This record gives sequence, structure tokens and C-alpha cells, in this order.
Amino acid sequence: MAHLSPNNALRRRRFRDGLAQWLVRRISPHFFADYRERLAASNARVQAIQEELQTEEMRVRRLVSDRLHGALQNRMVGITAGMDGLARRLRNKGDITLAQELDTLAWELDTLREHEVRDLAHTLFPAGIELGTVRAIEAMVYRLPPQIQTTLTMGPHLAELVKGGGPFMPLAERLVVVTAVEEAITNALKHGGATALALNMELDASGPGGAPEFRVTIADNGRGLDPARFPAGGVDGPDVTAALERIRGGAARDESGAGSTGFTRHVERVQMRGGSLRVWSPARAVVPFSSGGTGAQVEITLPLPKQ
Repeated sequence: MAHLSPNNALRRRRFRDGLAQWLVRRISPHFFADYRERLAASNARVQAIQEELQTEEMRVRRLVSDRLHGALQNRMVGITAGMDGLARRLRNKGDITLAQELDTLAWELDTLREHEVRDLAHTLFPAGIELGTVRAIEAMVYRLPPQIQTTLTMGPHLAELVKGGGPFMPLAERLVVVTAVEEAITNALKHGGATALALNMELDASGPGGAPEFRVTIADNGRGLDPARFPAGGVDGPDVTAALERIRGGAARDESGAGSTGFTRHVERVQMRGGSLRVWSPARAVVPFSSGGTGAQVEITLPLPKQ
């Protein structure tokens, strides 16, 4: 086999290196530009699919809620009335015991309709959601038991926007915010033992990228959060999900509601819409009538769409 002279080998190596550099300079920009375009198109398709799924979710939620409110409840009212009538006929015939049993069943059915079915319909499509985020949160607060001391305040920027009338946030975003607020309130009462709540809503005109941002903070006077899981400075974004994941299924529950997937689901939905959800325990109680802790605070922010 013929051997190349040192000079020829050097020239061949230089030619190969030069060709490689030329290919990198000429082809790489086009390759990476094409890759970026394909990646952007793929992300756009994923975003479009997510929006279609969320739109369909809104449609199904509203449909099921309307049917629970309407057809099912009306049917249950009719059955209860029929049972009441049958109980009266039994009494007239002297069968008091059977009439009382039927009265009890009618009462249980009406209680089921009045509370469970209505609550389920509200969970699917909260009352006042069509009127806007602020009105839906106000309606939620007004439905709380009277023994829960509650204050609801609104910042000046948001108050000015609300004066204009009409919703300022698309329906899907409204539902994300309102259901997350409801979950935070439920956790404070159920897991934190809170007896007082303070909610504040505001509009931050200088959010990320200069876009306006809706912000709602829920503070309570409950037991607060486990410092080993939620540091004093609080956690936000993916860290909230991670903190909840670490203790999911554990016996101990703080008012984060950990141990269930409910709060984690709301964190993910807020993040999917470009917002954030932060959880922390303040250094000192910000809500009076403390029940043995500094309480907890949840802050939900969501950017508003460009007008």
C-alpha cells in the first residue's frame, strides 16, 4: 500500500479540516434555523391542542353544570313531591309507620338535591363566573359560613378596571383563577383550622414583559405550613408541586392540603396559563384571631391577555 508523504498528508488534513469548517459555516445556520422553525411550529401545535382541549373542557363543564342545575334537580323535585303525596295517602289509610319512612326518604332526597347536586354543579361551573373573576370570587366569599370572619379588598387599579364593566379575563382563565382560590380557601378551613380569612385582589400594571397581571392573595389565621416542607420565604412555581409531591400520601396534613392531588392540579393549571402560585407562612400572623399559628398565604397571579 502506498504511503503519503508528510507534505501530502498535511495538505489532505488541512483540506479536510477546511471543508468541515466550510460546511459548518454554510450548512449549520440553515440547519439550526430550520430546526428552530420546526420546533416553533411544533410548540404552536401543542399550544393549539391545549387550547382546544381547554375550550372543550369549558363546554363540557358548562353543559354538565346546566343539566345538574336544570333537568336533574327538576326531576328530583318531582320525585320528592310524588313521595310526599304518597306519604299523605298512606297516612290517610292509617299506615303511619310506612308514611314516616317515606317522609324520611323524601327529606334525604331533597337534602341531596339541595346540597350535593348544587355543590357539584357549582364546582363544575362556579356561580357568577360569567360576570367576571371579581364577581365570582365575591360570590364565593359571600357563601362562606357566617362564623368564618372574612374580609375582601380590591386594589385601586383593579377597581378602576372593574368600573368599566364586563369581564376582563377570558372564561378559561377565569375558571383557573376562581377554582384555585376556592381550593386555597377549602384547604385553609379544612386542613388549617382557620376561622378568619383575608382576600386581596389587585391588578399589577407592570407584570413580566410589561403585561398587566391579575393577583389575588388569600391569607388565613390557621396553623400554617410545615417549615420542613415550606421554607419561610415560601415556594412558588414547580417548587410548590415538588413540596406537595414529597408529602403526598403522608399521614400528617398541613393546610397546603397535601396528600391529595387537588392543589397540585391547580398549580399546574395556573402555570399552563403563564401564571404562578406561591405558598408561604408569614413570619407573624397577618389575620387576627390566630388559632395557634401564623397562618398561611397563597398568592395566585395570572397575566391578562393583550387587548
